[in-house]
Amino acid sequence: MSASRLSTILLAFMLLFAAAQCVVRLSGAGVFILTSDTDNLERTLSDIAYTHPEPTQAAVYEGAIYQVSFRTCPPCVQAHNELLPKLKDAGIETRLVTTARRSSSTADERAAVVENARRGDWAFTQAWWADNSPRRFYAQTKLPRVEGDVMRENELEQLQDHVSVLADVLAQNGQGFGFPAFFWRTANGEYKSAVGYNPAIADIILADIKQE
Repeated sequence: MSASRLSTILLAFMLLFAAAQCVVRLSGAGVFILTSDTDNLERTLSDIAYTHPEPTQAAVYEGAIYQVSFRTCPPCVQAHNELLPKLKDAGIETRLVTTARRSSSTADERAAVVENARRGDWAFTQAWWADNSPRRFYAQTKLPRVEGDVMRENELEQLQDHVSVLADVLAQNGQGFGFPAFFWRTANGEYKSAVGYNPAIADIILADIKQE
């Protein structure tokens, strides 16, 4: 078997494994109210590293919509390309949290996650998320490795810990965690979440935050 053929097969398996970590489902029933451990949720969301685009128009919502993702998750990419621009155009601040899974991530991905969190720069995030495969970005952007750099290792660990707390909050509310995960607060002060992606989530969020 040729080296190129083997590389293609390995890449296919990697993509399948990545997709298995994602959740490709969401309907109206997929959105749930969080009633337990909301103080911990609010504290974690206020501390977690994210990047965000500036809303296209004047803000229509005092809070923010959080999307928790990892870079090679197909429904996460779809949400990044479809949901975030729609909310941005509606005058809503959208905060993209990009993490690296503890069990499955590359050194390049971990380097980009930490650099992205450090910069807090949406232009950097957009460049990273632009291609279907981020390998070209990694090849063109020489980023410092996390491994061997105590500060970067700690920053990655903190981000992963925050994501673990969000997963724990969902568990406290009888819900499983997956990617992408969305968190927001409704106009009447309820915290809501959804796991998985469907374009309908934008309309659900817009209805939830609409001020009467």
